[in-house]
Amino acid sequence: MLRQYIGSDLEEGTVLGLVTATGIFDVYKDTNTDGTNVAKVVLAEHVEASTGTQVTSAYINVVAYKDKLVGLDAAAMVDRSAIVTGK
Repeated sequence: MLRQYIGSDLEEGTVLGLVTATGIFDVYKDTNTDGTNVAKVVLAEHVEASTGTQVTSAYINVVAYKDKLVGLDAAAMVDRSAIVTGK
């Protein structure tokens, strides 16, 4: 499950972390402290803005061009070196 907010579509390839308290995926950000500071999966499809939690698909491991992944940074690469392989 994915937490989604009004007015914030998420693009395919967005890196997500898992909110420890809820078990719901949210956008990865290295400076967060709620669990989303650890990259876990990559969003497999575009998700339109919503007012609540949605069910969607995500990749645990993916072969992709790094520049096509939204939110990928050096810390995310360390968190999940298996998440991304490719250029």
